[in-house]
Amino acid sequence: AVRGLRNDHREVRGRRARDLRLRALPATTTFPRERLAPRLTRPARRSVRRGLQDTNMRSFEGRTTEQLGEELAVLSAQLASALCRWLELLAEFDRRGGWTASGARSCAQWVSWRCALSPGAAREHLRVARALGRLPRTTALFARGELSYSKVRAITRLQDVAREDELLAVARDATAGQLERVVRGYRTSIRLPGRLSGSRRAQP
Repeated sequence: AVRGLRNDHREVRGRRARDLRLRALPATTTFPRERLAPRLTRPARRSVRRGLQDTNMRSFEGRTTEQLGEELAVLSAQLASALCRWLELLAEFDRRGGWTASGARSCAQWVSWRCALSPGAAREHLRVARALGRLPRTTALFARGELSYSKVRAITRLQDVAREDELLAVARDATAGQLERVVRGYRTSIRLPGRLSGSRRAQP
């Protein structure tokens, strides 16, 4: 009897938490409010399970530290390649307006809901996805896993496409943080002449 009461209490508490999450959605949201986290289709779930089995994630015994580090680097490149494909799909999905059928107010809102990203991360991923279309060399390296998402994100912040090769040369040897600082310096140097000319015009 006690166990039954505990289960009933947990069920009621779970329903209350779900109701609170539903109320937190904007009133204008027209997404399917009955399902906050859309489930994967059955074939997709099977594919994910096969991937987990293939990686044999917990077989660490008998492996050296160097081997672990090498696998980390390889998997990092594979993640970058997969993310590049995901961003290319996102750009095409956005171009087709595929998010409109769900009632979303924007593609970023759809990505945040359907792919379980925070709103800020969804907007940033969409920005990068749109920018890749004008950066073919960056996209090619990203697809081969030779550039990380952090480096690609930094490169896409610069609107001057003519500097793509220059930034890629820096990106090959620099860390993501160093590349961010280089791009920041480029953007500052581009804005500075306009600010200086404006201040000169303001002088009597």
